[in-house]
Amino acid sequence: MSMLKTKNNDVEVKFGEDDLLSWWRFIPKVPMIGRNSIRLLKALYYARMKQGSEKALGLGWAIRKNAVADPYGVGIKYEGLEYTYKDIEELSNQVAHVFKGLGYQNGDKVALIMSNRPELMIITAGLTKIGVVVALLNTSQAGEDLDYSLSLVKAKAVVIGSELREVLQKSNFIENLDHVFEVGNHDVFRETKKGAFLFEDLAYLVRQSPVHSVVPKRPIEGKDGCFYVFTSGTTGRPKASVFTHARWMRSYAGFGWAQSYRMTNKDCMYVTLPFYHATAMVICWGVVLANGASLAIGMKFSASSFWQECARYRATSIGYVGELCRYLLARPPGRSDVEHTVVHMIGNGLRPDIWEPFQKRFGVRYVSELYASGEGNVYFSNVLNFPRTVGISVTPYTIVEIDPETELPARGDDGLMRPVTKGRVGLALGPISKRTPFDGYTDSEKTKDSILMDVKKKGDRYFNTGDLMRDLGYRHAQFVDRLGDSFRWKGENVAAVTVESQLNHIDGISAAVAYGVKISNYDGRAGMATIVVNDPDFDLESPIILEKLKAKLPNYAVPVFLRRRANIEATGTFKYNKVSLKRQGFRPSSGEQVYVALPKKSCYQLLTEEVYRDIQVGTYLF
Repeated sequence: MSMLKTKNNDVEVKFGEDDLLSWWRFIPKVPMIGRNSIRLLKALYYARMKQGSEKALGLGWAIRKNAVADPYGVGIKYEGLEYTYKDIEELSNQVAHVFKGLGYQNGDKVALIMSNRPELMIITAGLTKIGVVVALLNTSQAGEDLDYSLSLVKAKAVVIGSELREVLQKSNFIENLDHVFEVGNHDVFRETKKGAFLFEDLAYLVRQSPVHSVVPKRPIEGKDGCFYVFTSGTTGRPKASVFTHARWMRSYAGFGWAQSYRMTNKDCMYVTLPFYHATAMVICWGVVLANGASLAIGMKFSASSFWQECARYRATSIGYVGELCRYLLARPPGRSDVEHTVVHMIGNGLRPDIWEPFQKRFGVRYVSELYASGEGNVYFSNVLNFPRTVGISVTPYTIVEIDPETELPARGDDGLMRPVTKGRVGLALGPISKRTPFDGYTDSEKTKDSILMDVKKKGDRYFNTGDLMRDLGYRHAQFVDRLGDSFRWKGENVAAVTVESQLNHIDGISAAVAYGVKISNYDGRAGMATIVVNDPDFDLESPIILEKLKAKLPNYAVPVFLRRRANIEATGTFKYNKVSLKRQGFRPSSGEQVYVALPKKSCYQLLTEEVYRDIQVGTYLF
């Protein structure tokens, strides 16, 4: 791929000139557009659904629709078990009856803390059928963080999987709950032994309940809450964003029908991503439901067995995030790489540098890369299967220039923001309107902080995605980086993703996280990366390492420090907590090695306490 360099407000970026779109690149896509025209029109209709819509649509409606159309079609596969759409409909109705009988109604909040398995999906569906808002809690939360999340959404009840019972036992918020229900691991509401549970046995109550449809206390409207989806908390404590029924329908239809791959009820999607995040719960399951297909649930991701599991479930599609793909590529090649039936993948974060290597090695023909967030109102979907793009947006958006000093949008003399031109990088913003609302967070201050005003005209309001995007033309874009993941060093802005990409290309390095750290008496932040090495003989002090980085990166972007770790803690969707890494800085710590590229040296060397002190007092001039 021919590489060009450009600068946008001193933010150096690289892109392939063939990533930019011209009209002639759409000509080969005309037959695909024709075949999918009806699906695309349906997707466009739902994508433009207003927030105030009173149509009784949503997750429960979608399941009921499939149960009527194909009652014995398999809706969920898990650990050798299969559940038809009729099963899912009736079990979720029983769950709805249980909670309605206990007095739960529209707007009440119930938290779910459960690992990936069918009960999570069925309970979620049942609760939404009576208008209860489901708070999907991260299963790794405990202690104060768990109490904080439960109080944030004002949960009236918790449903917990038995595998996480001890986590809730230690919660101080438990005394504020009306009910605490427990569901056995791999239970699917079957008979349980008396006294097996510490908390109320939900399975017992479900078995006593009728299977017919439930009528909520008042009709469910598009503006009503469906889920609370939590951010990963990589920049502080998690935030809870409201996901309405109208927004769920926009995702269900927009991503479900607007794809280059025409999924049918014969398809199966294998998903190992945690279902407490929107990528799995909203996007992946929504796409499956929209097409009456099967969802194969993996309890957790395993790079070593991933493709064997795909083959076992006869999956034709997978759900992904970018780092999952990188982990799979890091595995030694094997027969399982191609001995599967997967031809399609849907998700987000597939970086341009590994896009084509992934497709070529694993034989995946269609990549439905998308851009969306749990709280945002900006959506892109790669409906035409172009490489290295998040696709096209049918909802309004703008990409504006940023000030590299403040990392805030740049404004002209009229006080308004300046859109970037084709090929340039800027901050993606979404206009707030009835068609593209920003539902906000439970914390009103955090909601306020995410809104920018006077973007295109005085008084307008836009949601700040916090993401840098490249305008590819024809309403297509390419994800570049999180705004906070860039740092300034030697008067230049460095994109962390660019540094990470080059480190990951060095044989022996299996994972890399780049960020900036403060050095006394220096402006900006020096580049640092925490790396994981998968080769015991890997020599970080070899001149080859520094040579490779200098050959691929400008001098100011070459990491000054490297911290070697056995592993890097990540969230369930493989996001790294850069806040704690930045806070740790470059000082050597017990059990870890830090290396430094000192001025005029040809290789990295081990950072000792003596060298650390010399750096801080200005002995070395970087």
